[in-house]
Amino acid sequence: MFSGVPIIIASERNLPEIGMDKSLYQICLDRFLLFFSHGLICNSYKAAGSLVNKYFFDEKKVFTVHNGINIDEFWEKSSSHNICRIAPKVVGTVGRLWPQKNHKVFLDMAKKVLDRTKEKNVKFLIVGDGPLRNVLENYSKQLQIENNVTFTGERTDVPALLHGMDIFVMTSLYEGMSNAIMEAMLSGLPVVATAVGGNSELVIDGETGFLYPPNDSGMIVEKVVSLINNEKMAKEMGDNGRKKISDEFGINKMLRETEKIYLKLLTQ
Repeated sequence: MFSGVPIIIASERNLPEIGMDKSLYQICLDRFLLFFSHGLICNSYKAAGSLVNKYFFDEKKVFTVHNGINIDEFWEKSSSHNICRIAPKVVGTVGRLWPQKNHKVFLDMAKKVLDRTKEKNVKFLIVGDGPLRNVLENYSKQLQIENNVTFTGERTDVPALLHGMDIFVMTSLYEGMSNAIMEAMLSGLPVVATAVGGNSELVIDGETGFLYPPNDSGMIVEKVVSLINNEKMAKEMGDNGRKKISDEFGINKMLRETEKIYLKLLTQ
């Protein structure tokens, strides 16, 4: 501000929704800074709507630009690694092991799916690392499902791991615009995800996967079991998801929309 930069743009990438509202201090600071900024870019309509309707930010200054994925680069990475297949049926997730991602519910779901299907050849893959890894590994042992759950830790071959899955599950309490879901859909996976943040702007319920309320492990089980038992439906949803990401969420589209905002503000 003091250096006279002509255009200042802020961003909101990951807006908490459940039990973690912005504090009064954060709201006041954000509004103060937004007063001196020309715009604020969100990566989902849900986040933009929350800022305007819940926190009373100036609607004229709030813009939405969805995350974009470099589709060509993703396919190059996919082809450069061997596909990782660990079982006939694999249910997986990708994300940092910390509270937002709510992996405990993923493990609860795994336990119930194994109890329901009675098929021990269903495996569950948790890709990622973080401060809760030991806690989650111990919890899988408490549930007596450790032989069916694999914690991969941090990996550089995520595209190959995704191609080794049959179903992708996201249990997050809140999200901005999940790149993990985008990559899963681009890999042709049906997605079962919490109806938070930008998830509903990616996952079309009943078309590219299923949405469910946060912490409802019972509903996840119903959706996952139905996809395990109905390969035709799973494939159709996966194909629909791949097309949606390819058509609507390429990185070039994100760049064009961001550039439009810069040019619009510069002309003003």
